[in-house]
Amino acid sequence: MSPVQLADAPLALAAATPAAWLRTHLEPRLGGTAPGDWSGLDRLELPRLRELHALTMASRGASPAAAAKWLCGWYAGGVAAAIGLALVTAEAALVPAAGQVRWRVNPGGWPDAYSLGALRVVVAAGHPWAGQPGVDVVATLEGVRAAALAAAVAVASPLVERCSKVAKVGRVSLWAEIADCYGLAAAGHPDVPVRQRVAEAVAAAVALPEAPWRARPVLVAEQTPIGPTWLSQKGGCCLDYQTVEPVAVQPVADEPVAAEPVAAEAVVEPEPRPYCDTCSLRDFADCASRQLRARQVAASSAE
Repeated sequence: MSPVQLADAPLALAAATPAAWLRTHLEPRLGGTAPGDWSGLDRLELPRLRELHALTMASRGASPAAAAKWLCGWYAGGVAAAIGLALVTAEAALVPAAGQVRWRVNPGGWPDAYSLGALRVVVAAGHPWAGQPGVDVVATLEGVRAAALAAAVAVASPLVERCSKVAKVGRVSLWAEIADCYGLAAAGHPDVPVRQRVAEAVAAAVALPEAPWRARPVLVAEQTPIGPTWLSQKGGCCLDYQTVEPVAVQPVADEPVAAEPVAAEAVVEPEPRPYCDTCSLRDFADCASRQLRARQVAASSAE
């Protein structure tokens, strides 16, 4: 494998206006106009998060720490991902008012839609959106990165603080989840072309010294046997490997089965999950080979 060498367009995801960019690349994935149980930071206080935490553990077999990290990633990380996507693909900072951000809470406990509310957009001088209504202009791209980071942190900070209190999970670990969402959103978006420029933008975005996270995700654009491909590794660990799914023990065929087995005979053995293919507990080479193998299988199945 080798790094992708392609003639990069100025922007990976371009549009004539911020509204057109949002309508084309972000709003279809946010689902922000659907009816349902919408909650903002004012409703996602600690008591409500404790309810969602208990629901996540009960319905998904998650450990207390894993459920807390998932909640933080689902809610705060989802908004951070939207902000990070705009930064690395359009070189623009989406700055929502934290009090206007809303999540539609699924009965299962996770958010299945987001609304960023009224947005301020920040771009550097010379950007195609500079001078348009609702767009602030700063001198450099470094200023845009700083504005995007501040916006993501403003929304995430209250949820990181609250999620650190629903289980024994540290703020450092929770911020790693936010960093992964912020930095790796481009890899999961179907519109984003595999380009070295995007990978470099991700590296710059997550490396700002004022960022509250210590661990950083890695995104690499590689030329592989199946074409240009994103390969990634998270800076943190979602603790999904601590999740257990009950596997009922089947009786041996030649042994009689009691008509009314007692509880001791209804043994359930937990089957722990392995680390994710992007997990920081693997090395990057292992993550890359697993991701490439999975995509090769998917490509063969689609033929």
